[in-house]
Amino acid sequence: MGAGFVPVLISGTKVFCTAPPDKKYFFSDNTEGYGYLLAGYRYQPINKKLTYRIFISPLFQKGFNTKFWGGASIGIRL
Repeated sequence: MGAGFVPVLISGTKVFCTAPPDKKYFFSDNTEGYGYLLAGYRYQPINKKLTYRIFISPLFQKGFNTKFWGGASIGIRL
């Protein structure tokens, strides 16, 4: 579990999200920053080589809807 805040220090930068053309930008260029939460699980046993993880992370910015992203992975530990 985790949480954080990312301040935007350089103006004029836009981050886009794939969305229909009538939607607003994912992040605007006049924001002071955005916050996020993180909840995930990682399975990595000591005696086995198979590992996996999964997480979800909502992103928050004033004046914009909350956006969700996440991921999953499977791997082999050497």
